[in-house]
Amino acid sequence: MALINCPECGRTISSASSKCPHCGYPMQGDGQHQDFQQQTISSEPLHSDRYQQSNAEPASHSAEPPCPENHLAKAILVTLLCCWPLGIPAIVYAAKVNTLYNQRRYREAEEASRNADKWFLISLVGGIIGIIGYFFLLIFLNLLA
Repeated sequence: MALINCPECGRTISSASSKCPHCGYPMQGDGQHQDFQQQTISSEPLHSDRYQQSNAEPASHSAEPPCPENHLAKAILVTLLCCWPLGIPAIVYAAKVNTLYNQRRYREAEEASRNADKWFLISLVGGIIGIIGYFFLLIFLNLLA
């Protein structure tokens, strides 16, 4: 059993699949797509708007929104340089963005991107406040000594 690309959606599927699990495009057991005439005989519902001819080009995904920014580099830097406890959620959310987008879960990818940016800012502000507070504490302790 080999892995092949679906001619409709382009995603990787098993060559033994009878249809693409992602888009439903009919496949024969050897990984070849069925002719349109063979599909009309099957008991599966037809999507005539999607499969008008067997040699039709794969459907384009032009309706896909652009991939949101994942903010991973910023999240890593702020975690290392400012405030690591608050930077960890930024890294976690940033790591989810591309995975969700590739799974075509666009709203969740946008939300993960916003959360990564939010936790980046929280970590940055928390780190700056912590550093300033630390210097004020050093100055105050030196005045007491």
